[in-house]
Amino acid sequence: MKSQPHLQLSVLILSTIFSLNVSYAQTSTLKNSIPEEKIQSIMDALEVEHSPAFTKKGFKFEILFDEADRYFITYVNPDFNLPDTKRVWLPRGFRNYSRLTVENLYLSLCHEIGHYLGSEKLYNRFGLTAEGEADYWAAKDCIMNAFRKDSLTTPIATDPNSVAYLKCVTVYNTQEDLQACVRTLTSVEAMMQLFYKIPSLRDPEDTAFPTLSAQSQKVVTKTNYADLFLQCRLDTWVAGVLKQSRPRCWHYPIE
Repeated sequence: MKSQPHLQLSVLILSTIFSLNVSYAQTSTLKNSIPEEKIQSIMDALEVEHSPAFTKKGFKFEILFDEADRYFITYVNPDFNLPDTKRVWLPRGFRNYSRLTVENLYLSLCHEIGHYLGSEKLYNRFGLTAEGEADYWAAKDCIMNAFRKDSLTTPIATDPNSVAYLKCVTVYNTQEDLQACVRTLTSVEAMMQLFYKIPSLRDPEDTAFPTLSAQSQKVVTKTNYADLFLQCRLDTWVAGVLKQSRPRCWHYPIE
């Protein structure tokens, strides 16, 4: 796999949709079943897919494997010694985590790319997009195409009565698109529900189990650039996939 020397993390470490603050040493005997070749192929595919967008901005783009980092966080870490290069890092701890799935990996990497390619109107002071915008861009401009290209050997069952299917069918009508949409929504819902079960990953606003059948009623008066509570994150992924406006639980459109 691609590897680069470990970079000293700056004060800016952006945790992802799949960040778990657990040391690799605690779970080093637990491995997932994803072949390294598959992980590398996902990294390569996303790098190739999105490099042209970076080139248009005047940057080189790389997704790199970090052998030294043992924590369960994919991240962007601006390297001020290479101002013309934008990087996403995949640590060893994340790769080896027992609950890592192909879907988790795609969701996480798309989220990180979204910090660079999301709307420039939603950049923070570090020149990276808000957390909500990273999710929204990932859902709208990354994950669907990734799942279309990386289709499952055994298609997922698209229950016509499921909440995911009923949402997806309002926008998509081909089997390929429905598969990618249902795969995305069910994967994100499962991820948010996993996070809810881990107290350290909950926000004070996480007062209810996040589900596709629910929707946050929060309406902000100022855009939130920080981490979001889980139902709001789930709503954001749904909005991006279904080509809807950014949710008002974090985005204030008149700024």
